[in-house]
Amino acid sequence: MILEQLQNEVPINISSCFDPLQGFYLLSFPVTGVVWCLDTRRPFVDQDNEQVYRTTYWDMTATALATTHTPTTYIARTANQVAIYGGGTALDELDNITFNWLSPWLQLDPQISERLKLLKRYNAMVVNSGLQTVTFNWNTDFGIGEGSASVVITGVGGSSMYGLGQYGVDDYGGATNLAVGQYPAHARGQYYQLGLNAVLTGAFAIQQVQAAFKIGRIA
Repeated sequence: MILEQLQNEVPINISSCFDPLQGFYLLSFPVTGVVWCLDTRRPFVDQDNEQVYRTTYWDMTATALATTHTPTTYIARTANQVAIYGGGTALDELDNITFNWLSPWLQLDPQISERLKLLKRYNAMVVNSGLQTVTFNWNTDFGIGEGSASVVITGVGGSSMYGLGQYGVDDYGGATNLAVGQYPAHARGQYYQLGLNAVLTGAFAIQQVQAAFKIGRIA
């Protein structure tokens, strides 16, 4: 996709920057209206034995990019103006950020891959700063069956996994407001795809996703 977009750009107008402290590389395509963001801190080897980086993109027309060691990122979007990101943790230009997560199609363990699976429960452990409505989604057999349900999750817990006095914050500090949301889902299929989305009201991140299945007959 990046190479396809590159063909539409004027090379002299492409801009980029790298933040060595946070480890991200930004690449702006102003004609396409996209800024690509590569996380260089966590490279991994894919199925083709190539070293790659986790990549996301922003729907944003940026004409210039710059970072400092503060660290601060400056983005020029309007002629003769340079902007600096600020504001609430769950806002993007005063709009709420929508969090979306979608798994690949799951065949599960090879011993049960050819059997039907009955979905009984779907839960997620998340870091959450307060009341957050989370929508659990599930899909079976490439679109034959699907379902969703919304659950309100309340953050609980402290800022350290093992306590302030015993191990210290620096070595064993854990996540603030770790919570579990779950739903007694019901679905039937051989292949499953799981999803989770939320319109954020504060800090939010997925720590773990689990699904409980009952094994049925051979499909």
